[in-house]
Amino acid sequence: MKIYWSWKSFPEWGELPENERKMIWKKCLTKTLRHWQTWVAFFGCIFCIALGITLSHCWHGFISSIIGGIVSGAIGGFILGQVITTIGRPHIREYLKSHNQVCPD
Repeated sequence: MKIYWSWKSFPEWGELPENERKMIWKKCLTKTLRHWQTWVAFFGCIFCIALGITLSHCWHGFISSIIGGIVSGAIGGFILGQVITTIGRPHIREYLKSHNQVCPD
């Protein structure tokens, strides 16, 4: 599985200008909310944050609970982002093909 660090690096985009990429991504992002995998990853992200806050607070106190929440939130957010991009890429390809734009595979 390839990791995409940002949606700008999708091969489907080709040479599209950035404003068009944003418009397409906004339209396709809402379609990812229809998949159960997105919701599992979302609640997993929230669970990661809560777990990070709880564990770090039990061991060290308030300041470390904030740091633990940030670190665990970053981990959960990264996983959520990977799930959304994996689910969103087929929707991007479908959109580009329906609008007669070249879509590299």
